[in-house]
Amino acid sequence: MPYEELSESKVRPVLVRDEVNLEVIVFKMTKHPPRRDFPNEYAVIDWRGAGLRVPMTIRGGRHLRLPKSEFIRKIGTLQAIDILNVREFM
Repeated sequence: MPYEELSESKVRPVLVRDEVNLEVIVFKMTKHPPRRDFPNEYAVIDWRGAGLRVPMTIRGGRHLRLPKSEFIRKIGTLQAIDILNVREFM
């Protein structure tokens, strides 16, 4: 996942929203809690059930397009409660 302000990148989980041809539309995920001034951030409730190692926040304000070749592996799947909640802010 590329950093916004740097030319570097880091391996991190993302929420896959859609696949389009050779690209995948994703939302960033972070270990930081949702920020008050950003209503499109969502703290995953059942993060263990989703296969995550630590609590994560989905930053839904803006999506990115990544080539499929950038993905290492599938971690897991959001659980029903989180899927319903995430759909509200996408």
